[in-house]
Amino acid sequence: MSDIPGLSLENVFLVCVTYALILLINRVTSSRSAILLVAILTFHHTFAYLFAFYLDMPQYEDDPAGFMRLAKYCTTL
Repeated sequence: MSDIPGLSLENVFLVCVTYALILLINRVTSSRSAILLVAILTFHHTFAYLFAFYLDMPQYEDDPAGFMRLAKYCTTL
């Protein structure tokens, strides 16, 4: 499992918890859109993983760096 970036017990647990919460909320609300919600969540997790570990391009590095500068500035106010 160590060959796959970002794969750890904590990350797998958090992904499973998000699916469990979606299905729990869907059960409580008696909604019929569980398949749609799971599909959207799977789509989100897939692209978040790809952008975090494989699509690391220089043009994408300005946004997180700018966010960190802004966060640091806000803490000093």
